[in-house]
Amino acid sequence: MKLKEKLILLRKRNGLSQMKLSERLGVSRQTISKWEVGAAMPSADNLKYLSELYDVSIDYLLDDSCESFQQEEKMSVDLETENSEIASADEAGVESEGKPNEKSSKMRILKKRLSRKGIAVILFVLFEVFIVSVLAVLVYIDIKGKEEEITPIDKIQHDTWDNTDVDIFSLDW
Repeated sequence: MKLKEKLILLRKRNGLSQMKLSERLGVSRQTISKWEVGAAMPSADNLKYLSELYDVSIDYLLDDSCESFQQEEKMSVDLETENSEIASADEAGVESEGKPNEKSSKMRILKKRLSRKGIAVILFVLFEVFIVSVLAVLVYIDIKGKEEEITPIDKIQHDTWDNTDVDIFSLDW
């Protein structure tokens, strides 16, 4: 059985829609759909979260040579038992045997989003600092270049203009 088929089977056995699963993992519903049609593969982190959520090994998810259908049936019975335990743990607001519950999934999503936003903010601030630094250097260079061209007033020679031979205003009516 291929990964995409296992993902569909496990999601349905756990009573999750693509939307609910995407919310738990912090990805889009389209991403879940791409995994289930085989157009994309989950990242290593997402495989880890899926294996924890479904209580299967990552090896089971990735190994296409499924040993037997009976193994999957046994897994189905185990999942139903675990689902009831997780549901009761969710109601109590605690984790059952290290299994992720709704609160831990929400915390994981929040941490993932904060880390993405944090990285984006840091990159934006660094970019702004770079731009301001470049502009400061350009202004400094421009000012230095103009200092050499500026002549103090007391150094300027006062020339007079001889305007006797020029008829500035000719009023020939």
